[in-house]
This record gives sequence, structure tokens and C-alpha cells, in this order.
Amino acid sequence: ETIRTSPAFAQRLVNAAQQSDTKAVQSIINQLPLKHKTAVSISPGGISITFIHKESDCCYVVMFLNWRDFF
Repeated sequence: ETIRTSPAFAQRLVNAAQQSDTKAVQSIINQLPLKHKTAVSISPGGISITFIHKESDCCYVVMFLNWRDFF
């Protein structure tokens, strides 16, 4: 929700990702009030955020934020 409603936050996130600064992207994501652990990876087309169950690592959800077309 923060990415959608805060252009300044979204711009910081995209800028860090486009500079391939994984640590900065992870730090920005960690500023959000999340209930689960996250793992972040960056590709030329966007950011992959994996939300991992905080208790047992048994379950996860992957969200991909892209800013380029794939085709």
C-alpha cells in the first residue's frame, strides 16, 4: 500500500533498485510495518520481494514489482 500511496517512497525504492543497491532496497523494505521476514532480489526489470513466514520458513509469497515490459 505504501508503494502505491507514497510517490516519494516508491521513487526511493526504484532509484535504489535501478542502481543495483540490494542493501538499500532491503533497508527501504524493512522500514515498512511488515509482519513477515523478507528477501529481496533485483533484476533489470524490477524488484522481487519474497515474504517468508516468520515462524518456520515453511510458506512464502513472492511479489514482483516491475517497471519494464517483459516482451
